[in-house]
Amino acid sequence: MASPGELMAAAVARTGLEDFGDDSFREGLEILVRALAEEARLNARGEGFVYHRIAGHLAQRLQVEDTYLRHPEIDDAAVEAPLFGIGLPRTGSTALSFLLGQDSNVRYLRSWEPAQPCPPTSTVHGDDPRIPAGEQKVVAGSRHHVPQDTHGQMECLDLMAPWLTRLQPLGEDVSVVLETADGTVRIEGETVVSTHDITDPSEVPADQLAKLANWTFPALQQAGVRYRWDGEETYGMLERSIPMDKIER
Repeated sequence: MASPGELMAAAVARTGLEDFGDDSFREGLEILVRALAEEARLNARGEGFVYHRIAGHLAQRLQVEDTYLRHPEIDDAAVEAPLFGIGLPRTGSTALSFLLGQDSNVRYLRSWEPAQPCPPTSTVHGDDPRIPAGEQKVVAGSRHHVPQDTHGQMECLDLMAPWLTRLQPLGEDVSVVLETADGTVRIEGETVVSTHDITDPSEVPADQLAKLANWTFPALQQAGVRYRWDGEETYGMLERSIPMDKIER
């Protein structure tokens, strides 16, 4: 398994950038690489897959730091009245997001942005190389799980990846702490049912894998959650993901 220094060097070579920003990520990177080398028992294919994934995340970090350096005005941009879409699995939440996205005043996360957030789309002139070549046919209806479109909405799974660390069927503490004008509020949360998708790329037919060249096969979770706060109780949905190599065994 490559060392942290080698992975960082690969990211530098890939991007031509050198500033990783704050060093707070280095300790976690060292722990992860050590665990992969000593505990994961990866074969050559596994090492190659993980190497590409980690080097890719480090390259993204370099690109984010570079973007902030060249566009400090990003911090001054106001996000007004954001919409957060939540719902239980197979209840139409994705279809609803596509419907809301038809409003020209709505800025949503496009399907090709989560895995490659840099550069900001407003700074790209001409065709954006992140957009898949060719026009993907828009599909929807009972034969398909969710609507699909090259420029359609995408869930924030990649952006929220660090939160999922293990696969647990139920009873997981998913409490949240909110900072409000009135102080800190803790909302107790516990999963009552969970489903996971841990697709192994080696099990995907070659013809399909070729069409998913940029897909990194993270572990996915959808869970029903019981929330309690100030004597009230309600149920909601939790959806998150993380690279397979970061799941606790």
